[in-house]
Amino acid sequence: MAIRPLVTLEDLATARGPFLSVRLTTDGAVENAGPRSHLRWWGLRDDLLRRGAPEQVVAPVDALVPEAHRYGRVLHVVVAGDGATFADHARDGSRDVAEGRYEALAWTLPVLATRQREVPHLLVLADRRGADITAVRRGGALLEDVEATEEPLTRQHKGGWADLNEHRYQRRAENSWERNAGEVAVEVARLARWADAAVILVAGDVRAVQFLRDDLPGDLATLVRAVGGERWNADGSGGINVDVDAVLDALAAEATRALLDRFAEARGRGDRAAEGADDVAGALRAGQVDTLLLADDAADARVAYFGDDPHAVATTTAAVHALGFEAREGRVREALVRAALGTGCAVRVIEPTDGPAEGIGALLRWA
Repeated sequence: MAIRPLVTLEDLATARGPFLSVRLTTDGAVENAGPRSHLRWWGLRDDLLRRGAPEQVVAPVDALVPEAHRYGRVLHVVVAGDGATFADHARDGSRDVAEGRYEALAWTLPVLATRQREVPHLLVLADRRGADITAVRRGGALLEDVEATEEPLTRQHKGGWADLNEHRYQRRAENSWERNAGEVAVEVARLARWADAAVILVAGDVRAVQFLRDDLPGDLATLVRAVGGERWNADGSGGINVDVDAVLDALAAEATRALLDRFAEARGRGDRAAEGADDVAGALRAGQVDTLLLADDAADARVAYFGDDPHAVATTTAAVHALGFEAREGRVREALVRAALGTGCAVRVIEPTDGPAEGIGALLRWA
């Protein structure tokens, strides 16, 4: 069958349901990864058909599974009733999953949770000759080598130099390193903008790292974190010697904690915070929400009501009647996410025990 172009997560907010949502482990590190993913999918596929999912929304997943292990450890697919298809390949995944839903609303919270942990970043290995730069943004990475146009002076002599000459040698060498670092900084800045980097991890010679930091624009210099490591050598040694994933996980956790702290402060002032499904739905209807804070609680069986317009979301039939929109029912958390994505709000997935009551809150643009 022909495969339709994939849509974005935001496109799902206006697509017509019901939606098939599939989450499937596709681990490329195991033997016969493709056939294993196919077998796992085929068992889930039969179960979804038995539960009422029509063939026309199940079939688009078939073409995405065989090669999915090449792109990530977990495949998440959403197929709308009109055939619009969204696919995401997550690089992480702590447990094997083979889950599917056929419901009125798309199941997108796992995708949002994964994306907020994938922090865009740069890895820079710098020395006096230049740098190895890896830029990682959502959906891919770019690796570049930047070599110096001028080698630092090599010290060759048969005896001691006078203090003046020694100072001149050091000064000229530093000038050369500064020029090289300036070239590296230009490329680092370009790639940092391309990746929308949240952090720039820099390792290598201490002086080269400092020159690079000095040459970067102020907003990018603040993103630099010096870590251990060196440029790659011909024998394959070198590289960054810290756990990059752990650093990025910590940054993602810091970002979530900062939002929860802002929420707690706003709630304490009674200003620019909404809490609980009812109040958050009202804020989404009014266009007040800046950031939706939401826990993915599969045990929450409550429903909400939504209309064609993403702003049209309510938690009671009384509100639906008062607003006068034609409503359909769906899970309350998915309804709130749909409204947020459809109205340009940020979404942050939190732990159920953190922050707002019911695991549902919002930072508002105005009170």
